[in-house]
Amino acid sequence: MKVKSILNNFIKTMISNKWTCNVCGVEIFNDEYYCNECKDKLITITSSKCDHCGRLTQNPTAYCESCSGKNENFDLARSVYAYNDTVAKIIYNFKYSSKKYIKDIIAEELCNVYQSNFLISDYLTFIPMTEERLDDRGYNQSKLIADKMSEILKIPSVELVEKIKETNRQATLTASERYENLKSSFKAKKIDLTGKTVTIIDDVLTTGITIDMVAKQLKKMGAVKVYALTFASVGKKIDKI
Repeated sequence: MKVKSILNNFIKTMISNKWTCNVCGVEIFNDEYYCNECKDKLITITSSKCDHCGRLTQNPTAYCESCSGKNENFDLARSVYAYNDTVAKIIYNFKYSSKKYIKDIIAEELCNVYQSNFLISDYLTFIPMTEERLDDRGYNQSKLIADKMSEILKIPSVELVEKIKETNRQATLTASERYENLKSSFKAKKIDLTGKTVTIIDDVLTTGITIDMVAKQLKKMGAVKVYALTFASVGKKIDKI
């Protein structure tokens, strides 16, 4: 083993992601991933949610206004947290600050959601990137999460869909612009999913269009059920319930 690899493994073993808060960076002593102040700002989605897309809602509902009549290709989605500034800092650190170890935190929390919702899947998959975007960022954050979940849950993590067209960043676009931006950008791989159930992994569910388009490809490949798990989902701002 090369000296650099030995050193990296030693650092990974010796440094805990529970020594400092993974939001603000303050030193912590509570054996958790976040300091008490930041943890209090995280809004966990429990019973008050949309039963279809999993967004936080004021009251439990079968379909919320964000997904009613839309997002019809995936069968169910769930998230750990409602998206807010605190969650945004975690995701920013993960995606743009090269803090890849955050995948372990997100994967652990998503595995808890997977198990608490009694989901059973044949495969985990993730939102793909084009080679250009992958080269630019250096890693696909959704794949890192899915691969870590695969280790924990003992379910294969497989890239089942390709992204064949580079698109503008979704964060700055309206729902209709997102749809046009993503249309025809995904392509199913030649894999038979007949009778299989697949869970898509991603960091954030915003409009749900991206996940729904990937789910559409998976259904074309024969998948009988498609679920989605995200670290957070964007909905109407609601005070802690």
